Amino acid sequence: MGSTPEHSPSTQTILHTRRATIVLVCLVAALSYIAPLLQSALMRNLQTVWPLFPGCAILAAVLTLVRTRLWPALILASLAGIVLFDLRVGVPVASIAWFIPADTIEVLIAAIGLRYWFGRAPRLNNIKSLAKYGLFAVLLAPCVAAFVSARGIPGDNWTSWRISFLSEVLAFITLPPAILSWPSEGPAWLSAREGRETSPARQRVVGAQLRR
Repeated sequence: MGSTPEHSPSTQTILHTRRATIVLVCLVAALSYIAPLLQSALMRNLQTVWPLFPGCAILAAVLTLVRTRLWPALILASLAGIVLFDLRVGVPVASIAWFIPADTIEVLIAAIGLRYWFGRAPRLNNIKSLAKYGLFAVLLAPCVAAFVSARGIPGDNWTSWRISFLSEVLAFITLPPAILSWPSEGPAWLSAREGRETSPARQRVVGAQLRR
């Protein structure tokens, strides 16, 4: 009798998918905590308003690139990282209670809107694509979420809304385009770089062959 494989191909695929999902969830949680932590190193007073908060922008970009069935786990992981950082720097719990639903609303509006117009891995390489991205991710999502998060920021409600809106707008302008462009542009960039790095070696091999 021949030996049977330890796992069937379908079981191996399931295990691989679960492992990849766990790694992705952990990575998103870590980025949601580490990204603002790195930014905080550049700030003198962590109690002041942040000019840019990266957590929601990073999460929305990741959600756009993955299957929708992974969204709940990724959202929970990201919010856990954000809340952990907020608690670490002394953000009041009452403010965090407003920021959590605001962040959830923001990433869902941005991710659903981008998936509706682009599908996975949108390519922001023309004016039409940039306009669609700007409508959902840069304007609509931060605008709606700011009405909720503004209640967690001390001071005048209108001023708090503008602060929240502008900080998220800056994050969505700078971070997601780089993340979203990687699936389409990254491999080509790596191939071109590899070709440039190996070309001197190839030239030496050809030169040695000609001298023989």
